[in-house]
Amino acid sequence: LDHGQETVLLGPIEAMDLVDEQQRALPLIASLACSGKDLLQVRHAREDRLHGSAHERAHLSSRDRGAARRAGRGAAAQPGGEHQHQAARALEMRRQLAHDSLDVAISLAELCRTALEQGDLDEAEKLGRQALEIRTRLAPGSLIVAASEHLLGEVARRRGDLIRAEHLFRSALKTREVLIPGTYFEAETLHSLGVVLRDSGRSESAAEMLQRATIALETQRARRGGGLEHRGLVRMSELAVYNDLMQLLLDTGRPENAFAILERSRA
Repeated sequence: LDHGQETVLLGPIEAMDLVDEQQRALPLIASLACSGKDLLQVRHAREDRLHGSAHERAHLSSRDRGAARRAGRGAAAQPGGEHQHQAARALEMRRQLAHDSLDVAISLAELCRTALEQGDLDEAEKLGRQALEIRTRLAPGSLIVAASEHLLGEVARRRGDLIRAEHLFRSALKTREVLIPGTYFEAETLHSLGVVLRDSGRSESAAEMLQRATIALETQRARRGGGLEHRGLVRMSELAVYNDLMQLLLDTGRPENAFAILERSRA
């Protein structure tokens, strides 16, 4: 990977994991561990994203297409309700351009995250399922599928459905640990899975996942790209992983191990 591609990989998860606005990097990233067949699937998915259905787009002007792209980019820059309004507008325009394309899935995932943040779990579930269905159909086994699985795992965890959350997080991890090991994205799913295992009463398995999350973070830290703001956001997320692991070790009577994790978190 060159520096620009590595920055996409190592940016914070709030940029939607190289998944939404960064989908153009997928074929390059996937080439790290995919077969030729896998790469062909991802390339076809990328072409669908960039071009959509010619039949559905033929009657739309370049001005319409530009407006949809601007609406999608503008949504991320807007606060609160305005952000949600812009994301909904982007979804409507993208559906007009190419119904059920990967562009549509971007807007669905964006609205799913907003609904999750607002505590509307029913809406988040509905939108997240729609995004996952499109991504699974158009780009099976890809990082964008893993991102949707992770997002739906968070919805399930908030609902208290730990069995389903574990299933979704494990499925997302299966892809991320192969395609992008030693990154924030792998660590994020390991952390979430560890929390679910902890809440399910499986302390040893939880500690294993959280330990793996810290190793992934430390691997990334040595090669992190991005600006100071990005690094600050990622650092705050890192501390949550270390804190959860330290607390688990203390709760299970391992204060010396917890102290060692504290020292590693300060490195």
